[in-house]
Amino acid sequence: MTSRILGKLNLDDTRLAPEVATIRELPKGQEVYDEFTSGFWKNVPLWNDTGDGNDTLFREAASPARPTEHATKLPYLNEVIRNTFAVDRLDMVRGRDIVDASMMPHKDFLELDESDGEPQQRNFRVLVVLEDNEHTYNSDEEQVFRMRKGEIWFLDAAGVHCAANFSTDSRISLCLDFSFDRPFTPADVFADRSSYTPGIEPLLVKRSPLPPDFTLDVRRLSAACNRHTFRDLAFALAKLHFTVETPSVACYDWLIEIAERTDDPALVAKAEEAREFYVTDRAMHQRFSFTSW
Repeated sequence: MTSRILGKLNLDDTRLAPEVATIRELPKGQEVYDEFTSGFWKNVPLWNDTGDGNDTLFREAASPARPTEHATKLPYLNEVIRNTFAVDRLDMVRGRDIVDASMMPHKDFLELDESDGEPQQRNFRVLVVLEDNEHTYNSDEEQVFRMRKGEIWFLDAAGVHCAANFSTDSRISLCLDFSFDRPFTPADVFADRSSYTPGIEPLLVKRSPLPPDFTLDVRRLSAACNRHTFRDLAFALAKLHFTVETPSVACYDWLIEIAERTDDPALVAKAEEAREFYVTDRAMHQRFSFTSW
């Protein structure tokens, strides 16, 4: 699998607990990427290049990230970030809370244009889960896995990936984005390269084999597919790979096939547009909606 554990934090639960509670209580601002998610997703900017806690836009930063006003409420986590990671390479740190939520399988960084002849900016995303939730899963193009408290994960965000929380209990984590304008190794994201300790076995999720008639049954969903149900159907299909052995990106093939079995060509166009937007190509600041026609 391309996503993998880079190391593990020894977290001080006494100092951590009140700060996890603080992230949970921080206000949920306007989500600029809500077309990717369903359910409750909160991404609070803790570090970015503007220092503005209302600046939620991901971009290649012009300068190293610095704490926002939200981060001033999290002295222990700021200490952990500074002591653990190469903050001079940080573009952004977000505090993330998800509850009864899922996302569409997608690739990140598609918007970043590397065709202008400038040196390539290499993006590297790290996730650190701050509390366990056995009902929360992540996936990459090969496996479904569960991130455990304190594990430092490289998430292969340039490949197709997905996440879901199938419970009403929240799961707080940190999402750290690094960038390099030179060749690098995973050890370079750490303040002390010895913190890079690969080889920790991930908790992989065992999935059921795809039933023989599965594709035929999916096609029958066309009877329930219309412009009012299309978004719900898309997110339902996107969840299936968490429990059955199929690539997450297969949901787009199913969605297109279902749409083709309706009498609405706009549904077919929307399904094809979704696959293009989420996993093939999209422009900077491009938006997408399952419900605009």
